[in-house]
Amino acid sequence: MASDVEVIQEFKTLVRSKLSETTIQKLPKPTKDVVFIQSNQELQDAFRTLITNRILSAPVKCDGRGYEGFLDIMFLGSSVVGIYDSRQLLSSHIELEDIIKDIRNNQRNKKSGDHLDIWTPAYVARISPIRSVSPSATLLDVCQELKKGVHRVAVIDRDEITRIISQSFLIHSLHELMKEVESHAKAGSHPFSSLPISSLGIAPKNVWSCKSSSPAIDAFRIMSSHHLSGIAVVDESEHFIGQITVHNLNRFLENRKLDDLNNSVAEFITKNPGSSDSAENVIKLNTPVHIVFEKFADSRSHRCFIVNDENKLIGVCSLKDILMALFKD
Repeated sequence: MASDVEVIQEFKTLVRSKLSETTIQKLPKPTKDVVFIQSNQELQDAFRTLITNRILSAPVKCDGRGYEGFLDIMFLGSSVVGIYDSRQLLSSHIELEDIIKDIRNNQRNKKSGDHLDIWTPAYVARISPIRSVSPSATLLDVCQELKKGVHRVAVIDRDEITRIISQSFLIHSLHELMKEVESHAKAGSHPFSSLPISSLGIAPKNVWSCKSSSPAIDAFRIMSSHHLSGIAVVDESEHFIGQITVHNLNRFLENRKLDDLNNSVAEFITKNPGSSDSAENVIKLNTPVHIVFEKFADSRSHRCFIVNDENKLIGVCSLKDILMALFKD
């Protein structure tokens, strides 16, 4: 009978093998075209493109210079916090132009009166460089890039981005792959159904969280200060009840009602729903690996929060954590 270590290694080997069999060219064609930002757009118009399309990022295209990077909606998070703190809600509504103006004013203050305007889509996009693969690359190659901490990988063919593979897309691909792995395992001698997520080295760790009764601005302060795309939401007894993410920020930026930031986190999420607010993305250390991927896919999130038997937070498991585990010998 195989030892636990041997079963885990066999599982990793099988997953890697399945990933290496699927090339980008074999994937179904995207249902939506890639949204591009032009480098000569006004910065507020560039972010408006993200908000209108309800996407978190888009590649910035520069004439004659290829692509500068991804313009990411998370960049506006710290700006929203800064405007809230500096203006103390002198107005109940804020325009994107106000946010960009505040960014520029802060830069001028730092530069001691230098009025050179560096805040263009191309400049901001340098914060998020493009990681890319070719159409002949495999999902294994994509995973190798995503495990480095990036949120998306561009597929470039003849110097043009033809599609973008996001963490969400990869999660659904891995979910389907796990079904294949499970089917393979049942036909063999080492079924993986009982493999807990802890067997991959996922362990308790500190988690950033906020109470559902706290003002929403407090949640965004945490996210901005620690460069997080989402944090856990708990009740007064520290029980996990959901999460607040950059998706909620994106919905807030559609209306830009600063008063909403005074609302409780719970109320803010209700008024500005994201794509992954559900409390279903919760697991325990003994949750089987294939169930974790089901929860990733069902909750449309790239993280699951880990709780103990009392439903209190003890950790978080992200897609990056699993990819790091799968590719670690």
